[in-house]
Amino acid sequence: MEKYKMTLDELASKIELEANSGDTRLLATAKLVRELKRRIEAGEAGEGVKWTVWGEQRFGRKKTWLHNLNAIASAKDPRAAIRAYHRKNAEKQKRHNDQLIERNPERAAVVKLVRKIDIEHVRKVRKYICDLTGE
Repeated sequence: MEKYKMTLDELASKIELEANSGDTRLLATAKLVRELKRRIEAGEAGEGVKWTVWGEQRFGRKKTWLHNLNAIASAKDPRAAIRAYHRKNAEKQKRHNDQLIERNPERAAVVKLVRKIDIEHVRKVRKYICDLTGE
């Protein structure tokens, strides 16, 4: 078996660190995930271990996260793949927000107002709501 600078656990810890560092680190994270996939598929984690199952258990994230990052790292134009990844996530978030607004139009109206008013008024409204709810 090939010798590496990092153990799988060290590599996984580095992936977690990169993933939590924000969008500027997304490409670095994706490249690390691609390396993880290659090494696990080569048998470093044991025979028959699937890289997505290993990653899902190690990171507590969905397999789609791993597949998306691997796709970014493997793309001919990783920067374009990152832009597409962000667009897809933004569209998903918008759909989710639209569904919340449909179910809770009064809450959505309050949020819209709060985004427009002075921060001191926001603090007063928050205090009022906390007093009402006992929080």
